[in-house]
Amino acid sequence: QWRIVERVLSHRRRHLSQNDVIQSAHIKKIVKNPQDFLDAEDEGGYYVEYQLQPEYNETLSPLELVQETEIQMSRLSCEPDSCKTGATMCERCSANYCLTNQILVADAPYKYPTYMFVTDTDHCRVQSKTFGLNALHGEITGFDDVADAPTESVPVAMVIMEMGFTDADRLTKGLSADPANLVLVNPQPLYEAIMQCDDKRKSLLSSSTCDRTLAAEMVKKVAYLLCRARKEDSYERCVFKMWADTTVALDIIEAAFPDSQLEYIYTESDQYMGGMIFDPDRPIRAPCAKQKRNPSKLLKAKLEERGMAAQDLSVEELCAIESDIQMEMVIKSQENSGRLNMLHADTLTDEDVMDGVADRLHGTQGVGIPAHVRDKVLDVVDKDERGNKDPDRYTNNKNKRTGNVGASGKAAIDSFMKGKHDKVKELGNKGKGNSNRYGDTETR
Repeated sequence: QWRIVERVLSHRRRHLSQNDVIQSAHIKKIVKNPQDFLDAEDEGGYYVEYQLQPEYNETLSPLELVQETEIQMSRLSCEPDSCKTGATMCERCSANYCLTNQILVADAPYKYPTYMFVTDTDHCRVQSKTFGLNALHGEITGFDDVADAPTESVPVAMVIMEMGFTDADRLTKGLSADPANLVLVNPQPLYEAIMQCDDKRKSLLSSSTCDRTLAAEMVKKVAYLLCRARKEDSYERCVFKMWADTTVALDIIEAAFPDSQLEYIYTESDQYMGGMIFDPDRPIRAPCAKQKRNPSKLLKAKLEERGMAAQDLSVEELCAIESDIQMEMVIKSQENSGRLNMLHADTLTDEDVMDGVADRLHGTQGVGIPAHVRDKVLDVVDKDERGNKDPDRYTNNKNKRTGNVGASGKAAIDSFMKGKHDKVKELGNKGKGNSNRYGDTETR
């Protein structure tokens, strides 16, 4: 019995030693000792049941905790028909809130490379709160609109997207190092909202057409709630970095963020293929292999256009077609609006490229990274999650991905991706930034 209890306690001690114990003015952690677990066993209870009991004292109601920004949105869940055509708004979406690590990100961005690390707290595991999205948004905007409200939602200054396998954290860690930037990397709530109309599972389960205009409005609500902060805090602007597959919803992103800078990070075709086929001996493990049995709407349409069937294609070919679809979305968006600032993955840590991103983020020209945080920003870009400098990490990752591409992968690239990558590079200098400082900087 003691061995079982000790194993659980050892795990908890490891967790606490690796993560900062977050508390706030109205949320205090309850300290427990090993004997409590044994006493619970002696009284006929189960140590797991005892372990999962609330571990924090909260002195405000759940809604008040949200209003005072004591807790942040950690997860959003919507039903397949939440944004059905004919409705006035997206409905039946629930938002989970809990106390996160967000306040620690600026001090050590390398410890929290994505939002998953930010929400990795005991409070999020055992004592999160659930709200209806629309009702909560109404309550919170009303609270923030009061003249002397202590809170506000800072503007979304930038949304970063990527082709995939670009090691984009080299850029987001630098942006996160500036305490004036509230940077959220791959936040699940925003992903859920953006992909409402394009998620494959929801498309298969939905009985109605998804209204993309309603989805864009929901994205605005989620972004407003994610970007809230106290006025006394240092945050001046919000930055989102999104998963690669949100590229298929570029129209929703552009509609939801009409005044934000949009950055798109791309890389070579073999890097995408080598990242997808991470196990060359077993390509069936690649994420795109799932398209073989249940292809997405977009993939179905592309295959019908070519007179093909998913079952007849190799995994490498499915991956190549997925990329082909995403690149087409980027090309179409850039030709129509020219809003995307194209960045090659190889150049993300070049100082002039980072200066260009900083200028777009701050609305300045020729200023670059603010002087008071410049050294800190440049210092964290190549640190790993333990804080160790690893300047060769990107190069090593690139070489590994290149080595994953075999003959079938190269053939798939030539058959389905040829020309698209060159077109993206060609469009690189045709967006808002049309100089090396502000546009495509691949040649450096």
